[in-house]
Amino acid sequence: MEEVAEVVSSEAETVVLEKDNAVRTKVAQMEKQARSEEERTTAAELEAKAKAQQKLQKVRSELERLRLQAEEVLPAQANQKARKLRARGQAAATAEDVKASALVNDLLTQVWEDAGSTAELVFLLQQIEMVLDQATRLPSRLTLKRITSLDGDDATSLASLVALNHVVVRQFFEQVKEILGIDLLATLSTTQQGDN
Repeated sequence: MEEVAEVVSSEAETVVLEKDNAVRTKVAQMEKQARSEEERTTAAELEAKAKAQQKLQKVRSELERLRLQAEEVLPAQANQKARKLRARGQAAATAEDVKASALVNDLLTQVWEDAGSTAELVFLLQQIEMVLDQATRLPSRLTLKRITSLDGDDATSLASLVALNHVVVRQFFEQVKEILGIDLLATLSTTQQGDN
């Protein structure tokens, strides 16, 4: 009986080992399946995070584009439009100024034509104050530091020196005549002769 007991014990151990192996196999399969599910879940979680990050980056990018447009592009466009409008306004004002100047020139031309020979006198009267102002400043611009006069008894050098202011003014009037075509001396002489 011992043999039968050993066989039964041996068979029982075999069955226990088989069942133990089956349980281990089943546990291993279940662990493998659980790990596989965990990996799939982790992968799905990572994929979802990546998609969420992409969407977040798109939203941030769009927000940055809108911020840039609001802070730089739109003000730049507004400034450009304002400059164009200012330029148009200035051009319109300039055009009106040109038209007004042309009208004034036409009117002045008509007045000059109507004035005939007295036009030169009118022009001289308009310019005479400026010319005379410059003429009267000339002598004060001359600076004589030291004068040596070698005269005999007639003092002609001293008389020439005293007349120097008149000579300078006369030369100025002659230069005005050459440059501007205004003969102040002749006009003033004619006017004085007409008054006498």
